[in-house]
Amino acid sequence: MGAFVAGGADSSGYLSQARLWERASPITPEPLIARVDWPYAEWTFTPLGYRPGIVRGTFVPIYSVGYPMLMGAIRRAFGPGAEMYVVPVTAGGLVLAAGILGTWIGGFVVGASTSLLLATSPPFVLQSLQPMSDVPTAFWWTIAALLGVQRRFIYNLASSGAVAMAILTRPNLAPLALPLILLVLAGRGDPEPDNWPGAAAVLAGAVAGAGLVAYLNAIFFGAATVSGYGAPGDLYKLGFLPTNLARYTTWLIQTETLLVAAAFAGAVFLARTAFSSRWAMYAVGTFAIVLLSYVFYRPFDNWTYLRFFLPVYPLLFVALVSIANVKSLENRRAIRNLVVVALTVVVCAAHVVFVFRNGVLHTRRMESKYLKVTDYLQQSLPSNAIFICHQYSGSIRYYTDRRILRYDWLVPNRLEDAVTKLEALGYRPYFLLEQWEEPVFRARFSASTPLGKLDWRPAVDLLEARVRIYDPSHR
Repeated sequence: MGAFVAGGADSSGYLSQARLWERASPITPEPLIARVDWPYAEWTFTPLGYRPGIVRGTFVPIYSVGYPMLMGAIRRAFGPGAEMYVVPVTAGGLVLAAGILGTWIGGFVVGASTSLLLATSPPFVLQSLQPMSDVPTAFWWTIAALLGVQRRFIYNLASSGAVAMAILTRPNLAPLALPLILLVLAGRGDPEPDNWPGAAAVLAGAVAGAGLVAYLNAIFFGAATVSGYGAPGDLYKLGFLPTNLARYTTWLIQTETLLVAAAFAGAVFLARTAFSSRWAMYAVGTFAIVLLSYVFYRPFDNWTYLRFFLPVYPLLFVALVSIANVKSLENRRAIRNLVVVALTVVVCAAHVVFVFRNGVLHTRRMESKYLKVTDYLQQSLPSNAIFICHQYSGSIRYYTDRRILRYDWLVPNRLEDAVTKLEALGYRPYFLLEQWEEPVFRARFSASTPLGKLDWRPAVDLLEARVRIYDPSHR
């Protein structure tokens, strides 16, 4: 089921960055950049998950540092492979934390239902099976809320640390500290004064996390406000709003059923008591901030990007089952619990159907191709091989430490020059392409050079992985 493999851009980027943090060397030198003369040379030698550093001849991680830093620390403490447990452990912790949250708000049945709904939700299941930062992000924010509402300062300090980790893991969600501070200030509804020390601790954690992000941005990308993805003005546009609203709404209904609309009514019922009203306001504030963080962001094209909203999911499911708090059922606990159970069964069944129909549990089988391909490269191709590729650029660097050249950054009329130059530098160039990449490669290069036509027999055809390796010297 789980596929803790350095595969595509995200997984290879996070895992390779974890290895760099273990060695305390997140900036990677690439000497080949200075030895070639084609345009965008620094980009061509930079694998997926990275971008050129501000010092020429280096590349730096694109992804936020919190998750890979944690993996690097665990890897250093417990050895290689231990870092793979971060996502499973935080996934289990998030399910447990969601259950505790639901129990506080509505009792044991609500808590158990919240845990079940989260544990079977398709975006959560998918992200629990691969080394990405979405589950840890949701875990840190949920833990921060549970610890922050406690009246003991030691718990508030722990909440502060969780907030710092959450911001380091997903910096664009730093504004979530605002509703959390208000929640901490009020506490769990106890008839006590406002918890100013706890709120101050959470604020300090938010400032520390944001400050470290800004510092590292300046080192990696040249400015505190520029992330690995680029400047905010390049990422966020008002024109993205209609597309994102339509897509995220459609995907939410597809994965959570139309019953998800009941969560909004449930939030109203939550607001009727002094204790749960604090959580209702926190839920509304959290949802609004997460929504605003992504509805103006560049659009994506499939349901898996609901993963951005995982920090809201525990609150969403508590609100959903809180629909049973309708006034007519206030004094009928058995019937109220029956309504909660019925809602849970229906939505969980829909979750399971969606998960199986969309092959979510086949993640390991789909991602194992990266291991098969890189094992072959390591064992069967010469040590001076350099791979002109795209999709496998991160996994090749991670598993084999061989050099790569990204064809998607290579100017079309320089392909033949690049092959000749690499050979002159003592390398053996190969084109490594997945099946879907071949027409892309031909469209980019075939008009400029015969090598772009790929009209000769591949040196290797890895059928199971749908990968072909072409040796340009064989044409």
